[in-house]
Amino acid sequence: MIAISNAISIGLNRLGGGGPGPGPDPDAQAFFDRVAAAGGVLTEAETTAVNQLVLNMKDNGTWTAMKAIYPMVGSSAAACAQNLKSSSFTGTFSSGWTFASTGATPNGTSAFMDTTLTPSVSLSANNIHLSYYSRTNSAVANSTSIGSDIAPTSPLEYCRLTIRRTGDVAYNLIGNTTIGLSQYVVTDSRGLFIANAPNSSTRKFYQNNTQLTPTSQTALGTNGLSTRTIYLSANHTNIASEFDNKECAFASIGDGLTDTQASNFYTSVQIFNQTLNRQVGAQIVSDADAQAYINRVYTAGGTLTNTEANAVNQLVIDMKSANVWTAMKAVYPMVGSSAAACAQNLKSSSFTGTFTSGWTFASTGATPNGTSAYMDTGFIPNVNSSLNNAHLSYYSRTQLTGGSKIDIGSTGGSTSEYYLTYDGFGGTYIGMHGAFINLTTLTTTTKFFLGSRISSTQVKAYYAGSLWQTITQNSGSLNTRSVYVGAFNGATPYYSNRQCAFASIGDGLTDTQASNFYTSVQTFQTSLSRNV
Repeated sequence: MIAISNAISIGLNRLGGGGPGPGPDPDAQAFFDRVAAAGGVLTEAETTAVNQLVLNMKDNGTWTAMKAIYPMVGSSAAACAQNLKSSSFTGTFSSGWTFASTGATPNGTSAFMDTTLTPSVSLSANNIHLSYYSRTNSAVANSTSIGSDIAPTSPLEYCRLTIRRTGDVAYNLIGNTTIGLSQYVVTDSRGLFIANAPNSSTRKFYQNNTQLTPTSQTALGTNGLSTRTIYLSANHTNIASEFDNKECAFASIGDGLTDTQASNFYTSVQIFNQTLNRQVGAQIVSDADAQAYINRVYTAGGTLTNTEANAVNQLVIDMKSANVWTAMKAVYPMVGSSAAACAQNLKSSSFTGTFTSGWTFASTGATPNGTSAYMDTGFIPNVNSSLNNAHLSYYSRTQLTGGSKIDIGSTGGSTSEYYLTYDGFGGTYIGMHGAFINLTTLTTTTKFFLGSRISSTQVKAYYAGSLWQTITQNSGSLNTRSVYVGAFNGATPYYSNRQCAFASIGDGLTDTQASNFYTSVQTFQTSLSRNV
């Protein structure tokens, strides 16, 4: 994975409806004018996204490398044909295209767009990139996403990018028969693909900010540049051929890119498509820890909505501002509506959960069945915790409906119990390494529960951000069983049926930290419309 630039410009310059501002970037405005002159129409969201795309590309040093940029906005041929970089290379669409807010889709049998850009005229040998943002996972054989070549002459003159889900991914840039076809195995043909020739001896290929193996292929020679214009979603040989069927949400042609530029370019394009709610893969957010978590979710096979990604990002920012982030060892935001996503620890790559069967996942959280389901966090108190410096939290969205249930915890005996919200014998109990709190007056088992020990003699319980009860009791010991979510890792599991919208394990919290922690978590839940 290429490191994402820290200089992510995530704030958007709103065009209209956002109050006074500096106005659009001149290059963005020129593009808007060309779209309007051609008879196209852009939404406010599209103008906002395009404007920020230009600003970000200029900030990260990729704008000057571009010759043609096709943002594929406007839901029409008139708009999608326009080149964002300049008035040159306006595309010409054949029939067979479908235009929508998500991009432009060729029929895979006859459709193409002629960019009117001729490599031998407008590009430099050994200094070229091509990019294509695909929103379609397709295995169409012998298809070209963008390119042209002179064939069947020898030596061959290539300028082509091919994306195939199975068999190989081939890119062809100013190639001969050896370098012209570089093969890469991919399992998903969606996202931003970049074929790159930054110099006379190197060829690279990227998918979604990752260099594919081989990460660099040596060019064996230069045979010249194709004299045929580059087609989008087909190959321009003596005729249009090798038609593609992948929806295009962005494409570009220009100079070669360094690894840093390729990474920055991906970030800019991903933010652009994310703003339009049409991105493929992990969202780009501003906080590095939130970004790492989002990447882990997608690597594990999970997905997040843009609302969830933004909520997680703000949660991390708020927890850091509240001085509680460093106290965390495991944080489970329970977003993504899947086991793959909900199992991920927001704080770090440690303590990834393992779910048993019996869970139901939804946008509101994860719900155990109350009879057999739990998630093993892998967090072992006597290895990963401190006797007199520990907390547990659990955000419940379900009222208790009978029986004794523990939402999170583990035990090795009565002096080492570490759990939250055990309901039975007429009360609600919290255990913190030997101390037990009976919240006898608590009748509601929804909202945010927190148990904290920060001394050898005292434990505190908090409910919805307020101190509920303090008990003076000496600490006992740390147990050797991993903490479960949705049950109690002990002789009796006390399976819970309460929906979990958040859980955490970590160091003890002061009264101020506990209050601030609740505010951060409640803001997070409110942004997801699942707060109680």
